Amino acid sequence: MTFTENFEGYELIPANIRSQVLKARIAMYREWGVDIMDEETWQKREDLLESLEFIKGNLTTWIFGLGLEDGGLDFHSQFETIRRPVFIKRKGSKNVEILDSLCIPTYTCDKEFRGKGLGIKMLQAARSKMQELCSVSILHSDVGSGFYSRYGWDSYPLISTKISVASNQFEKSNDTLFFNKELARIISLVDSKMLRTDMSRAETNDSTVISVVPEFGHYEWRNVRDNFEGQNCLNVKEFSENYGVLYCGDQTEAILRSKFSESLLDGVAPECPSFIMWTHRFKENSLLSLRARINHIDHIVPLINAALQEAKSCSLSKIEFWNFQTEFLGFLEEKFNVESIVMKKSLPCLALFDKNPDEKIEWLLNEQVSFV
Repeated sequence: MTFTENFEGYELIPANIRSQVLKARIAMYREWGVDIMDEETWQKREDLLESLEFIKGNLTTWIFGLGLEDGGLDFHSQFETIRRPVFIKRKGSKNVEILDSLCIPTYTCDKEFRGKGLGIKMLQAARSKMQELCSVSILHSDVGSGFYSRYGWDSYPLISTKISVASNQFEKSNDTLFFNKELARIISLVDSKMLRTDMSRAETNDSTVISVVPEFGHYEWRNVRDNFEGQNCLNVKEFSENYGVLYCGDQTEAILRSKFSESLLDGVAPECPSFIMWTHRFKENSLLSLRARINHIDHIVPLINAALQEAKSCSLSKIEFWNFQTEFLGFLEEKFNVESIVMKKSLPCLALFDKNPDEKIEWLLNEQVSFV
């Protein structure tokens, strides 16, 4: 690569031919995949993930370099975006809009070109490009809280809460129900509709409220990725079909399905039960909560007990939550042996590109459902 410190002639474009995509993939493999799998396995994983509904038509690989429009390969910094819908209710508004956001799951500069300003120059170009294409952008920072904020992505606190299987006693309650992929799709739809209804009813006089729309496609993508790693890299032989657990009380699965179907068909705001949606994160030996909806404090213990049972049955040592609902965290710590840590990596960052100088942003569902 012809490197010039003033970056004259450099351009940021979507990779438009397969060889550009594959070169960017290799760079990302060297950054994040080399410790767990070989390059061929990484490519197979990426091909598999690209076939899923969460990725189809939503993933873009961006490359920054010279002479790229004609298929050139003279680049050594790259990132990806995934288009995702967000709910937003602006300060003082009564309306909840659905807008496109661009989430940035991977952002890397080849090691031999670091410290020369290349990555920062690409980030500046990315900021300009994202602002043209969307209203909201999300990423997660492994370089502290201040770096990305200089370019428009404000950071938010992240608390990881882990509950050990070995350090807690638990027994599954009859008030909970494990659910599979099919029911997970329905619950995700009910959850997103109820979230939008709740946002529309809430007052927003003091701040603008934003939430990534919780989608089944995201949960499927996370589960497929983790199961692939378990099978192909970690010698896991058996896999659970459970996508999560819900609090059902005295209602059967058949009754719940009927209620969901009726409310969705009638266009009525559905009642969504408390639930935990998860992925089996074999690489980290944890059952990782992707989305936790807790409607009532009494639902916490039965749901956590069921999650601990699932973790134990899958030989996972713990369950983990990101930013567990603040109003219930004290109760969770009272009832279970819990380890909560303020994280310094994977910090969630959000940019609202047309934000007013005095506009405060409240980020709902700032948990794993926002992480890609």
